[in-house]
Amino acid sequence: MTQKRILRANARKLALQRDRMTQDAFAKYAADPDDPDVQDVIDQLVEDDPSETARELFAIAARLLHEVADATGSSPDHVLARISRA
Repeated sequence: MTQKRILRANARKLALQRDRMTQDAFAKYAADPDDPDVQDVIDQLVEDDPSETARELFAIAARLLHEVADATGSSPDHVLARISRA
């Protein structure tokens, strides 16, 4: 297999894997994948460069982590530790 074909196959595999992970995440949090707003988020994630998507997801996770910490009066590190144990 040529290097180009290997790279294309890996890119397809990563895109399918990212699509499955996105669907699993929305299902876990009871979001309706057919909702137009949710579909916009999915479309944006698919269009983005994988490294950009990862940065966006980490930024969302960090923001949610701080919001939970503020709401519970805990430190972000404590919230992260509790999530990691779950």
